[in-house]
Amino acid sequence: MEAVSKRKNETEEEPDSHSRSRRVSYVHDFMTLVNRHHGRERSVGFYADKLYISPKYLSLIIKESTGRSAA
Repeated sequence: MEAVSKRKNETEEEPDSHSRSRRVSYVHDFMTLVNRHHGRERSVGFYADKLYISPKYLSLIIKESTGRSAA
Protein backbone atom coordinates (compact mmCIF):
# COMPACT_ATOMS: atom_id res chain seq x y z
CA MET A 1 0.00 0.00 0.00
CA GLU A 2 2.93 2.32 0.65
CA ALA A 3 4.08 1.96 -2.96
CA VAL A 4 0.59 2.82 -4.16
CA SER A 5 0.44 5.95 -1.98
CA LYS A 6 3.86 7.08 -3.18
CA ARG A 7 2.85 6.43 -6.80
CA LYS A 8 -0.39 8.39 -6.29
CA ASN A 9 1.53 11.47 -5.13
CA GLU A 10 3.80 11.26 -8.17
CA THR A 11 0.91 11.00 -10.63
CA GLU A 12 -1.16 13.87 -9.27
CA GLU A 13 1.19 16.36 -10.92
CA GLU A 14 1.02 14.81 -14.39
CA PRO A 15 -1.32 16.29 -17.03
CA ASP A 16 -2.95 12.92 -17.69
CA SER A 17 -3.74 12.54 -14.01
CA HIS A 18 -7.36 11.47 -14.55
CA SER A 19 -6.42 8.16 -16.18
CA ARG A 20 -3.50 7.77 -13.76
CA SER A 21 -5.71 8.34 -10.74
CA ARG A 22 -8.15 5.75 -12.09
CA ARG A 23 -5.30 3.26 -12.28
CA VAL A 24 -4.25 4.09 -8.73
CA SER A 25 -7.84 3.56 -7.64
CA TYR A 26 -7.90 0.14 -9.34
CA VAL A 27 -4.65 -0.84 -7.63
CA HIS A 28 -5.97 0.27 -4.23
CA ASP A 29 -9.25 -1.58 -4.76
CA PHE A 30 -7.36 -4.68 -5.92
CA MET A 31 -5.23 -4.66 -2.77
CA THR A 32 -8.35 -4.32 -0.63
CA LEU A 33 -10.00 -7.25 -2.40
CA VAL A 34 -6.89 -9.39 -2.05
CA ASN A 35 -6.81 -8.70 1.69
CA ARG A 36 -10.45 -9.81 1.94
CA HIS A 37 -10.43 -12.84 -0.36
CA HIS A 38 -6.86 -14.18 -0.56
CA GLY A 39 -7.71 -17.26 1.48
CA ARG A 40 -10.31 -18.42 -1.02
CA GLU A 41 -9.54 -16.75 -4.35
CA ARG A 42 -6.24 -16.68 -6.17
CA SER A 43 -7.45 -16.06 -9.73
CA VAL A 44 -6.68 -12.74 -11.40
CA GLY A 45 -9.97 -13.19 -13.27
CA PHE A 46 -11.92 -13.16 -9.99
CA TYR A 47 -10.44 -9.81 -8.97
CA ALA A 48 -10.80 -8.35 -12.46
CA ASP A 49 -14.49 -9.31 -12.48
CA LYS A 50 -14.97 -7.57 -9.13
CA LEU A 51 -13.37 -4.42 -10.56
CA TYR A 52 -15.25 -4.65 -13.90
CA ILE A 53 -12.04 -4.71 -15.94
CA SER A 54 -10.26 -7.41 -17.95
CA PRO A 55 -7.70 -9.69 -16.30
CA LYS A 56 -5.11 -8.53 -18.82
CA TYR A 57 -5.64 -4.84 -17.95
CA LEU A 58 -5.58 -5.61 -14.22
CA SER A 59 -2.30 -7.50 -14.62
CA LEU A 60 -0.83 -4.60 -16.60
CA ILE A 61 -1.70 -1.86 -14.11
CA ILE A 62 -0.62 -3.94 -11.10
CA LYS A 63 2.74 -4.68 -12.74
CA GLU A 64 3.24 -1.00 -13.67
CA SER A 65 2.24 0.29 -10.25
CA THR A 66 3.91 -2.21 -7.94
CA GLY A 67 6.54 -3.94 -10.05
CA ARG A 68 4.97 -7.28 -9.09
CA SER A 69 2.54 -9.45 -10.98
CA ALA A 70 -1.13 -9.58 -9.98
CA ALA A 71 -0.89 -13.36 -9.75
